[in-house]
Amino acid sequence: MGAGANDNIRGEMDGRSLYEEGNALYKQGKCEEACAKYEAAAQQGYAPAQYTLGIRYHSGIGVAQDHEKAFHWWKMAAEQGYVKAQVLLGYCYFYGDGAMQDYGKAVYWYKRSAEQGYVPAQYKLGTCYENGTGLTQDFSQAVCWYKKAAEHGNTDAQLRLSACYGDGVGVDKDIEEAEYWESVSEEKS
Repeated sequence: MGAGANDNIRGEMDGRSLYEEGNALYKQGKCEEACAKYEAAAQQGYAPAQYTLGIRYHSGIGVAQDHEKAFHWWKMAAEQGYVKAQVLLGYCYFYGDGAMQDYGKAVYWYKRSAEQGYVPAQYKLGTCYENGTGLTQDFSQAVCWYKKAAEHGNTDAQLRLSACYGDGVGVDKDIEEAEYWESVSEEKS
């Protein structure tokens, strides 16, 4: 490899550096410039940049709002295992936001994220099991996922878990356990 090639390699910024520059610009209120850095980092396959660029396209901050582009970037990050993007991809499929509505694909992405311990995905997967959305209704699985999310502080999961124990849905009816989860959720309010 010649000296010119080494200079070229040293001159190229990696995705992480571009992403960090984008964050610094964003904090300065330079949203459009930040998004240009995020896009360059995303093009290099840097998942946090792909996720963030998806957020910007979804909200229209620094770029023209475009839910299909948000979906595209979240899918790129999700396929790399980025849990926050996986749950947002699930939302896109669940609500038909930037993609065709497909409950089965929503559940697939919620589950991938939930299995990696991402609490919002655990809660959302619990609601899918409880309601039979995108999969066969299974109250015991709903309770399982609610409990995982509840134990990590998700207030919505704590309330659903309280209701499940209070009504005996997916678990044996247990008023003490129902009151416990309700009180835990109130502590966070």
